[in-house]
Amino acid sequence: MKSFLLIFLLVTALESATVVYVSENASNDPSCLDGGESQPCSNLTLVLDYIRSQSNTEVYIKPGHYVLSSNVKLTFEEVENVLLKGDGEGTVDIICEGYMSGLSFINSSNISIVGISFVGCGTEHNST
Repeated sequence: MKSFLLIFLLVTALESATVVYVSENASNDPSCLDGGESQPCSNLTLVLDYIRSQSNTEVYIKPGHYVLSSNVKLTFEEVENVLLKGDGEGTVDIICEGYMSGLSFINSSNISIVGISFVGCGTEHNST
């Protein structure tokens, strides 16, 4: 029985998600990546860059307009169980400025994007 409980706790710990919160009126300090809901990040690019190589990740984005600057190409490779979700009442708009800004997912699974609008986004990546 003790072995079963130990294995269950180990598997549960390994599957726990990294959770990051984003709000327009928040901190740009990288410590926000570990700050939880009480200390969200305001820089969406910082957050997406941080999580793009991590599986089991949830990003909750408060309503607002967030900008990905020109030539920001965020490629998520071989990740799974990633959730990007609009959090709260109102719209979440991710606006890509300039040429070739956006997100791409390669060899990834269980990617969910909920309650978010992408405006002017699109990027190329090499086919696999």
